[in-house]
Amino acid sequence: MRIVALDYGSKRVGVAVSDPLGLIAQPLATLDHDQVIPQLTELLKQYDRVDELVVGLPKRLSGELGPAADKVLAFVHGGSRKDPDRSRSLPGEAEKGH
Repeated sequence: MRIVALDYGSKRVGVAVSDPLGLIAQPLATLDHDQVIPQLTELLKQYDRVDELVVGLPKRLSGELGPAADKVLAFVHGGSRKDPDRSRSLPGEAEKGH
């Protein structure tokens, strides 16, 4: 089960990929915000199969979502988290109820 993880930062997006069994992850690339989707698409072509794409969601110590989480959710949904009509389809997202 290969997993690709994204760490959406304020300036760049970090990408890590697991081994085919999903046990060990290693850094793969750092992408610029304005080219994330095309660059990620190209990166993923080198793998026969990616079973899951995970995007880290930062939370405050209280567990609440803050401004950083709003930016991540806007990226994931292709706009604002308050605008569910504009969303990107992420593998595994529907099964997890996000």
